[in-house]
Amino acid sequence: MNYQTIIFLGRQPKLSLAELESLFGDAAIADTFGQIALLDIESGQVPFYRLGGSTKLAKVLTVLDSTKLADIEKFLAVACVEHVQQWPEGKLSIGVSVYGLDFGQKQIEKLGLNIKKAVKRTGRNVRLVPTYSQTLNDAQVLHNKLHSKGWELCLVRRDNQTIIAQTVAIQDLDAYTYRDRSRPARDAKVGMLPPKLAQIIINLACPKLEDLSDEYLLDPFCGTGVINIEAYLMGLAYRANTDLEPRMVKMAADNGIWANKKLTSSIVPEGGHTTYEPADACSANWLDFLKDVNQPVSAKPEIGAVACETFLGEAYFKLPELEQLEQNITNVNHLLSQFLRNLASQTRSGTRMCIAVPAWAVSAPRSKLQDLSSSFKHLPLLDSLEEFGYNRLDFKHARRQDLIYHRPGQVVARELLVLVRK
Repeated sequence: MNYQTIIFLGRQPKLSLAELESLFGDAAIADTFGQIALLDIESGQVPFYRLGGSTKLAKVLTVLDSTKLADIEKFLAVACVEHVQQWPEGKLSIGVSVYGLDFGQKQIEKLGLNIKKAVKRTGRNVRLVPTYSQTLNDAQVLHNKLHSKGWELCLVRRDNQTIIAQTVAIQDLDAYTYRDRSRPARDAKVGMLPPKLAQIIINLACPKLEDLSDEYLLDPFCGTGVINIEAYLMGLAYRANTDLEPRMVKMAADNGIWANKKLTSSIVPEGGHTTYEPADACSANWLDFLKDVNQPVSAKPEIGAVACETFLGEAYFKLPELEQLEQNITNVNHLLSQFLRNLASQTRSGTRMCIAVPAWAVSAPRSKLQDLSSSFKHLPLLDSLEEFGYNRLDFKHARRQDLIYHRPGQVVARELLVLVRK
């Protein structure tokens, strides 16, 4: 197979694969194993900044038909000397991370020292970043700028081959933490949508951002505006945010102003238009609202895509009695059924959306191979989506039951529905 790029997947790799498949199509994912995906596209074509489910991006340099340390050392001693000739002048930092190869820490350290010696003989000033396990941690890569001004060489075993790749991007956890914790308006009581999950939801809803160049991304349950901020950073110029509670709408607007001032990105749109309005998602008339707002001439008062986390029902810290849980599910199902019917009446055929709805963990998976659907109770409306006017999209590399965002110990999970208006 032709491997051009390695993607290191996040905590829930199936969610990450669905995100990648949404963006690039199933054919671009050449192979997957564990928490690694091999892509048949160049690393430069991967917009890593918008990937919520992937932790690291590496450019494949070569594939060796061997997993022996001696063969890898022999190749790298020559290849690194050739590679350094094309690298900018100045001190060079190098690190080595090993995935799936049966090498101990001492062997990895020796390999790194040999690479350092070979590069140093060219006259370059070189520093080896120490490895305390088989892989460098993300903080080491970021702190030493191995993804930009240095090298992190990733050695990945696939069957009887070794893929040698160079890290070109890594997830900036500090930036996510800043966006999550530093925005001025927060309310932990209503639940906090993680920014990385918000990115995944947006990518599942609108994989081609250019399709929303003049139409609105609608978030009908905007809460404190996490999806709005992430969509802004992705470069989506037109965003409509509504919520039942005026207090939440005010918080979303305040956070939007904060993002405009505090968060910078080379692709943030200069123009555009963002709306914030109190509205009940079960009865809101979004199209009339968009026609009435003072928006740029370039914007169409239409819903181009929908990305949201809906009402998740009661917050549980432990599994309640079955009768109580069933009543909660009935209430949430009724409300969201009304919402889906209302949304269908205002979206045109082909409109794509990703809607996070609740699922309830009633048992812990006994293994990673266990079907997740057997561990959760789901909304009854999932069996009636076509009647509401939607087709549910399927992915080749992730099943429907895999699209559940859940942390161990949580009762209420988020199930991602990727829908297209019929």
